[in-house]
Amino acid sequence: MNLPPYNTDAPYTAEDIARFNRFTHFPKDRDKENRAFAALTHEERTRAEETLKPYGKTVIPDDVARALERLRRARYQVFVTAVRSREIAPPWSVVGPARYAEHANPDRAHRMMGLAYEEFNNARAALAHRLRRHGPSQVIRSDQAAAVDILEARITAAKRQQERMKRANAII
Repeated sequence: MNLPPYNTDAPYTAEDIARFNRFTHFPKDRDKENRAFAALTHEERTRAEETLKPYGKTVIPDDVARALERLRRARYQVFVTAVRSREIAPPWSVVGPARYAEHANPDRAHRMMGLAYEEFNNARAALAHRLRRHGPSQVIRSDQAAAVDILEARITAAKRQQERMKRANAII
C-alpha cells in the first residue's frame, strides 16, 4: 500500500525543495523541513492525547484521528501551494521587475495561498471542535437524576461570581 506523502514523517522530496529554492534567496533544507513537519505533527497528536486523557480516553477516537490527518494534509498542502505560487509569481527580488506583469500572475498566487491557509485554519478549527465534543457535556438534561442538584450548584456559583463582581465594581 502506497501512503500519501503527508502521512509520512518525510513528506517533502528533494524535487519539492528544489522547486521551492528555485525562486528564493533563502533556500530551505530538506531534512530540516521534514523534521519540522514531523515535530509539528507529533506535537499536535500529543496535544490531542493530553486533551483526551482527563476524559478517560486512552485511544484517539476515529473522528479525532481523521481531523489530525486532515490537519497533516492541509499543512503539506500549504507547502506545495507555496511552491506552486512561487512558480506562478516569483518574487521581484529574485527575477527582477522587467516584464513582470507579462509573465507573473501575483493575484492568482495570492488567491492560491489564501485558499491553502484557509483550509489549514479550517482543519485546525475542526480538530479543536472534535476534541471539545469528546470532553464533558455542559448540558444539564431534565431526565438526569441529579439535574436539580447540578442546576442549584451552578446557580449558587453564578450568584457568588455576581457578588464578587459587584464588590469589584464598587471599588472602581
